[in-house]
Amino acid sequence: MSTVLRYAEDTVTDMLGVPAEQGWRTAAMLAFGYPLGRWGVAANRRPVYEVASRNHWSGPFGAEVPEPLWSDPAENSAS
Repeated sequence: MSTVLRYAEDTVTDMLGVPAEQGWRTAAMLAFGYPLGRWGVAANRRPVYEVASRNHWSGPFGAEVPEPLWSDPAENSAS
């Protein structure tokens, strides 16, 4: 997580199309990726492409992943 873009909040807000007139502000930016090593299945959450945008406030996320990219740990321990 980075808060460095807050130093240029007006520029970033304009660039990303954040609707500041509706009261939205940028507090931090997150970098997304895949961790290395062993990690568990995420909690019951909506898919990222339903709750995130990319490059612009109303822009599509640009990727849909219909199912987890990892196997369920319970399935691995059953073998």
